[in-house]
Amino acid sequence: MIDVTIRFEAMEVAFRRAFGRAPVRSSERGEVERFTLLVLEFIIERWPVDTGDSLMAWDAEPLPAPSIGIRLTNEMEYAGYVHYMGEPKTALVWERLVSVVREHLPAALGKALWRAAADGVAPLVLPPRTPPTLYVAEA
Repeated sequence: MIDVTIRFEAMEVAFRRAFGRAPVRSSERGEVERFTLLVLEFIIERWPVDTGDSLMAWDAEPLPAPSIGIRLTNEMEYAGYVHYMGEPKTALVWERLVSVVREHLPAALGKALWRAAADGVAPLVLPPRTPPTLYVAEA
């Protein structure tokens, strides 16, 4: 059985600092849900097909707001021991896949969350920049 929570606490802190609130708007939670489905698809596509029951037992759900993260589960008792054929029994597939998710998901999810949070927010208006004056010293 596998039950893994992947929580991006640094992203939660950065979001609060940037927007002064947690990512709880429906558009923001929608991005977390969309990425949860992408992670589930990623795992299923890479899980060994020969383990049919454990392949179909994968589930993923976003962590409840205001947390940013995903909970991955597989209820099959032997899922935690699955390895690719020809590899050592200690090279567990789920550990490798979770490691890839932890490494690569934050950047993409962060961009999507920031885009969703910034949607509808008035852009920062800066005063027009005056071109620098050129000073040429006389010889």
